[in-house]
Amino acid sequence: MTTLTCKVPWISITLSGNGNIKPCCVYQGGEYSYHNGDTLDSVWQDLDSLRKQFLAGEKPERCNQCWKREASLGTSRRMWYDDKITSWPSMYKLNPDMQLRHMDLNFGNKCNLKCRMCGSWGSTTWFNEEVALHKINPDFKRNPNKPRPTIIPASYWENKQDTFKYLERIDFKGGEPMMQEGMYDFLEYLIEWGLADNITIAYTTNGTKTPERLLELWPKFKKIKIVISIEGTGDLYQYIRGGKTQTEEQLIENIHWFDQFENLQGSFNTAIQIYNIFALPNILTWMRDTVNASTKWHADPDSFKFDCMVTNPRYLDINIMPYELKQLARSRIQDSGYKSLQQISNSLKNNSYDEKQWQLFCNFTKELDRMRGVDVLNVVPELKGYYK
Repeated sequence: MTTLTCKVPWISITLSGNGNIKPCCVYQGGEYSYHNGDTLDSVWQDLDSLRKQFLAGEKPERCNQCWKREASLGTSRRMWYDDKITSWPSMYKLNPDMQLRHMDLNFGNKCNLKCRMCGSWGSTTWFNEEVALHKINPDFKRNPNKPRPTIIPASYWENKQDTFKYLERIDFKGGEPMMQEGMYDFLEYLIEWGLADNITIAYTTNGTKTPERLLELWPKFKKIKIVISIEGTGDLYQYIRGGKTQTEEQLIENIHWFDQFENLQGSFNTAIQIYNIFALPNILTWMRDTVNASTKWHADPDSFKFDCMVTNPRYLDINIMPYELKQLARSRIQDSGYKSLQQISNSLKNNSYDEKQWQLFCNFTKELDRMRGVDVLNVVPELKGYYK
């Protein structure tokens, strides 16, 4: 098999919740959009410029998130594909046929939460705050475009059955995927086309919704994978989520609701950021003590993979913190004894410090706290003395 820096543009494509079309979910580019009339077919052909770079062994600038995550976490999205997809092209060339093995497929940005690492591109509840923050300081920006709701109807795929005949897996994200009507209609298309038996469908979800409509649809598919985002415990859980929409107790109830599906595998995901870097051991302890090991959920803290780190906006990236805070986080991690945190601990050894970005983090946090009537020092007291 050809050796190249990334194989994704030959097997996958992403339709984001805000309508952007790109090779994968971490690619930093928004030049193609459903709103502008771009189609998957037209974008697929235009990706040849990116394919040329990968064939030449280059690391395109817009793919930097993968290289950053590999340096900090030891894994990345491109490595994820190597692990999750089993069927690959026999050769890699320019202008390939669109025989997709995987899709990141989203039907809108509707969401009931406003997580601090998110923005209007991924949540409609972020709209007002994002506009207000941009007026205070344009450097707080989350989305270069004006916030707008996106609803992509399932009918967009009505006559595209051939696009999916090689598919192994579809990832639904959002917004909150359980709130996207198009997602349910699309699953019915796949069942009608006779493809459901061969496809694993996966969800990255905030775990707040348990729609009854799934009871009829999910058993028809090969496998269901649920990844619930959990960025903190206790008060930090609600602080990062942006309000008291759901308690930990309600989350646990929902987790066990999902257990009724025989073809389901559950796991968790944590977006590592400055707000939770000191609390990562608490999340692992929560998994160990709260999620029943007899359920279908992968909650073993020693084998858990932290494979998601916030690098955009950069002012939430743990790598911009003052060195003393990095050492404090390392100490917490090492004292916890959790092996799965070792790679993150190693990445915090660097003594780099971006004073400009750190001040931007402080200013952003103060303004958002003021809007939401909260105080970061109540949930992340470790910042005291550095929070200016």
